Amino acid sequence: MQLDADRTRVVTIDMADARPGAPTGRCRLGCSLSPLRSVRRHIAAVVAVAIAVPVAWAQGGLYRCGNTYSQVPCSNDARTASVPTGAAPDPAPGLTGAEVCAAHALRALGTDSGLAGRLESSQRGPAEVIQYAGQPLATRTWRVTLAVRTVEGLAAGHRTFRCHLSEDERRVLRISSATP
Repeated sequence: MQLDADRTRVVTIDMADARPGAPTGRCRLGCSLSPLRSVRRHIAAVVAVAIAVPVAWAQGGLYRCGNTYSQVPCSNDARTASVPTGAAPDPAPGLTGAEVCAAHALRALGTDSGLAGRLESSQRGPAEVIQYAGQPLATRTWRVTLAVRTVEGLAAGHRTFRCHLSEDERRVLRISSATP
């Protein structure tokens, strides 16, 4: 590599394995003769940064400080807390869906006419938007049919109810008698 006569810092690079008669490459100091090599270098740098940033972020850790957690160590000898990943939370205990709807329908039957019953059938309906507490609210609907009996135990037919439940299907927002 030699400086040109006009001292512009443009150099001529003679490549030993070049074909005879092939032109020699000219470039400024520090550049590559191959644009592909330059692109590869840029891609490698971007990939290295993309890998290093999440790793550095994850190494921040979570520290247990008594009965609370912090992202900053509470003492010099603090150890990172082990946090399981990928584990789904356990569902909350209690009735959901058709069961919660049937329980409310049975409660309504008992207070209205002294009737008792059991869940005969249930069918999930489409999601609907209702007005609840003055606001539009997305709900899940269920249609439940109860086999109704009198207090003496005599069969009193079937009653169908339509329930609007919260999105987690744990709270009854509206219940009404459904037309058959």
